Amino acid sequence: MGRRSANEGSIYKRKKDSLWCAQYTVDTADGGTKRKYVYGKKKKDVAEKLAQAAKDKADGLLDAGNLTVAGFLDNWMESEKESVRESTHARRETIIRLHVRPYIGSIRLDKLNAMHVQRLYARKLGEGLSPGTVRLIHANLSKAMQKAVRWRLVGVNVVRAATAPKNTTEEVNPLTREEVSRLLEAARGDRFELMYVLAVSCGLRRGEIMGLRYEDIDSQRGTLQVRRSLSNGKIRLPKTSKSRRSIKLPRIALGCV
Repeated sequence: MGRRSANEGSIYKRKKDSLWCAQYTVDTADGGTKRKYVYGKKKKDVAEKLAQAAKDKADGLLDAGNLTVAGFLDNWMESEKESVRESTHARRETIIRLHVRPYIGSIRLDKLNAMHVQRLYARKLGEGLSPGTVRLIHANLSKAMQKAVRWRLVGVNVVRAATAPKNTTEEVNPLTREEVSRLLEAARGDRFELMYVLAVSCGLRRGEIMGLRYEDIDSQRGTLQVRRSLSNGKIRLPKTSKSRRSIKLPRIALGCV
């Protein structure tokens, strides 16, 4: 079987297959230690592998064992759940479940490389996924792998070496004056008329309009306060302080209040 009693780090040749071998120990993610071996047909190959293992240990890199990409992403999402908006967590879960787990989820975390990630992007684009959604996959994977680096499970964020598709968002063509007039004429008398008016005259987002209450409108001062937003059926506070704002209502909106 060879020299099982060899000291850690020593390189020896096994009798059964003439392969060069060396053993070393690593710290594991669960706080323990684990013995590992490196093999090679040439002594210098084993020496290089052993040197890299020693460097990883000196850098504080932990052994992730058989932890897969899917398993790590589950841990990452759970660790981030309380620090992000519920809608953000739900969007991440959907992205991972539909577009990542079925394709690279079974790969061991420490074996994931930039080629795996790049092929994932190419496959998703080939399936008809929009560049914007693939960029969202890239952003979430990169953020997750950066946490893996911080947790010392991997040495580098391989996602950063992959290239996300360019942003090809088409320029928005706003309604013309004539189109706005026809829209408001069609909405006249509708119970949602005020919502249509606010949408075209105040630049409010759909969720902001849906989250409005009558007390947010001050008809005396002619202002509207954006204090909340409706998202996924739930009322939420705006994401940023800039989103919480006061808007001067135009005459057309005041006429509907």
